[in-house]
Amino acid sequence: MKQLPRRMLWLLIVIALQVLVLLGAVALHGARLADGMQVRVEVRPLDPLDPVRGSYSALTYPFQQLPVPAGTGDAYVLLVRPAASKGIWKTTRVTDDIGDLKDADAWIKLPRNDRELNIESIGTYYASDDRSKELDSQLAESGGVATLSLNRDGHPTLVDVQASD
Repeated sequence: MKQLPRRMLWLLIVIALQVLVLLGAVALHGARLADGMQVRVEVRPLDPLDPVRGSYSALTYPFQQLPVPAGTGDAYVLLVRPAASKGIWKTTRVTDDIGDLKDADAWIKLPRNDRELNIESIGTYYASDDRSKELDSQLAESGGVATLSLNRDGHPTLVDVQASD
């Protein structure tokens, strides 16, 4: 049996490692979605008239209008559970005090920079060109609902965006 040249063996090892890293990232993302608590919050389009945007919808959330404590680091958007099981969770306030989390049914943990929340992780919803244009139009008319999956620490993952009924 002929042995593989040393360079070919190293190339196969590098390719195998890259595939494992990619599969691990996919599995981690799937685990976050599966293990997370799903919450539905209000959402609006950031700029529905942007003619050069690609296959995504840029989003903004009403909780971005709430006062954010000064400073840097993580901040928490406190949420109150809706009465209906498929209802929209209400945001009460933004805090940087971990002790305040006991007053909420759930929270969204986001980074902040001097009184501004960084929503980069949940601010973009990727879809086809047609779907994103249609969604932006619907969101501009009547607003919408974003479904977020929150892990136990409150880190959000954007799952879906739907126009309001």
